[in-house]
Amino acid sequence: TYCLDGTPEGKCSTRTRQRCVQKQLVPDCTACGCESGQLCQNNACIIPTYTFSIPALTWDSPAYANVAFPVTLILRNDSAFSANGLFIIFIDAYDNAGIRVSQTPQQVELDNLAPHTEKNAGVSITLIPSISKLGARLYVLSGGTYPDSDAIGKTTSLSSISLSTDTQKPSPPENAVIV
Repeated sequence: TYCLDGTPEGKCSTRTRQRCVQKQLVPDCTACGCESGQLCQNNACIIPTYTFSIPALTWDSPAYANVAFPVTLILRNDSAFSANGLFIIFIDAYDNAGIRVSQTPQQVELDNLAPHTEKNAGVSITLIPSISKLGARLYVLSGGTYPDSDAIGKTTSLSSISLSTDTQKPSPPENAVIV
């Protein structure tokens, strides 16, 4: 027997993500799958909604102005789904007035980051002396690139930072011979 669209009994339709059951096409993504970018949940295809948090944004002290230093950024998948794909994180630097004066992008690939798990997504940044706070933002690169990508969540809470300025002149190397 067949369904009206010609799909054989018990098989998935080639036109829809439905299976032929007793001459009726019924949703069955467990057997027939979902479109690209969708997930099967409770036998229905859904577009997953990702939520992330950045519970930690840390660096080693002292942090020197105009010198690149590593920032540790912990990214947590707060979604009910594993996260796959390409994301971009911005480390934002703010001055004393709370104005964002720079942003450092960091691309991060998530490979099946399970729900409620974390990933270290560190970045190296260079800051100017007027910086007093750091924050971070996350974007998903879904079929496009920033700025056409979708923002996920808001800027993290801002963390205060004190930058040091190295005023010592480097000393010349010992036993150097100039020819």
